[in-house]
Amino acid sequence: MRVCVLRGGGLAGLLTLTCLDEADLPPSGAQQLRARGDTADVFNLPEHLPDAQRAAPNHPDRFFYEVSIRDGERRHRVRRREQDLSSALRELIRMVETAPQRSSRVLPPGTQAE
Repeated sequence: MRVCVLRGGGLAGLLTLTCLDEADLPPSGAQQLRARGDTADVFNLPEHLPDAQRAAPNHPDRFFYEVSIRDGERRHRVRRREQDLSSALRELIRMVETAPQRSSRVLPPGTQAE
């Protein structure tokens, strides 16, 4: 399983792409990544939320996230504003963005996750 998080927005408007691959993790870390992916149920989430399910209007200093997940031949992408993230999706993002084995880089505007 490989999870990539594209985070953009904020006051600076920077885009960062952070990826975490279970192949780079020790067995316990790989299990934790899978467990968080399963809990967030990413493969069953719609790519975008319908307007009726979105939180209050966006603020200019808030972030947006694009979470891309690949597990074998299965691939899926979910796009959410910061205020629309479920707690399970936040936990998955937090793991990807803080794991020592992550790869991270700043990207030009208009980039999409892998």
